Amino acid sequence: MHSTKYEYSPVANKNSKSGYAGVRWHKGQEKWIAQIRFCGQHIHLGSFPRLLDALDARERAEEFYGAMRKIHRPSAKFTEK
Repeated sequence: MHSTKYEYSPVANKNSKSGYAGVRWHKGQEKWIAQIRFCGQHIHLGSFPRLLDALDARERAEEFYGAMRKIHRPSAKFTEK
């Protein structure tokens, strides 16, 4: 598994309305959208009327997928030289 520096970046885009990575405002739904990127795929975490709920979902996903990254990371003894 190879990640780019942007894939797991905790820094929000400079145009972000929430100020947090993985949480954005959806104008059409008038809700906060939480998402995370894992193994090259965007994972939708939900739509929330309150920013704090979207941030909570994102934080829980970071904990879960962070643990999953550790499980999926090949150990040195299994990599080819």
